[in-house]
Amino acid sequence: VHWRRGVYMPRSAVSPARSRSPAAGKSPARSKSPARSKSPARPATPAKSEKKADGEKKADEPAAADSVEPSGAKAAAKTTSAAGKSPKAEKPLKPAAPKPAKSANIVFVLSALAVLVALAWVVLVPAGGKAKKPKAIKAPFASEKAFDGQTVRAKGFQGSHVISFTDKSCPHCVEATEALDGLEAKLKAQATKLAGKLKVAQVDCSKHADLCTKFGVAGDSEDASGYPTLLWFRAGELQGAYDGERTTQGLEEWAITKEAEGALTQ
Repeated sequence: VHWRRGVYMPRSAVSPARSRSPAAGKSPARSKSPARSKSPARPATPAKSEKKADGEKKADEPAAADSVEPSGAKAAAKTTSAAGKSPKAEKPLKPAAPKPAKSANIVFVLSALAVLVALAWVVLVPAGGKAKKPKAIKAPFASEKAFDGQTVRAKGFQGSHVISFTDKSCPHCVEATEALDGLEAKLKAQATKLAGKLKVAQVDCSKHADLCTKFGVAGDSEDASGYPTLLWFRAGELQGAYDGERTTQGLEEWAITKEAEGALTQ
């Protein structure tokens, strides 16, 4: 009996229900693939340092201890074998060959120069700190004591004297003084064959006016020769005035000529 709109009706009178598609029409359910067999879990390596509590292992880990025992034994064996082996001796490093320094020669040269400068400073510089200047050689000055009247006190010297009478206010006297100084330097150094045969000197007429007047160089006389005047003495005796060039070379050549004549010495 089927209820429809308030009337009970037999089921056959009702329109047949749509038959569902048979179960065979459904796509067959995919069969699940059998579960892959899981690879057995690797036994956990034992900890490097096992913690001990009160000197005993934990009671709830007997199986794990048993499972890791073989690997632990292997590690112990490896440690023992490694300890038994002697460590490899390290090869000594070969020292690198020293490269020649380019600046070695420069340093040597500079040090040598420094030594030479120090030696020169010690030799040339006195204790006062100033460098020694070579002492200029000048013709000696003569005074009244060097003469006896108009004769030079030769003290046994048989050679010749050339004496210049000059004055500081005379500009032309500088040339004569330089000529005498140059010849004196040669005579002292024995750089000429006139050494021991000729001597030179000079008289400052600004200090010895009477001596210059006595020899007729200065004074009120009209015959005064004036400055500069060079006189020649042999064995102390006055021979006359020098009338050659007022240079060192001129004086030397004049004296050589006199020596050749036999008039330079007595």
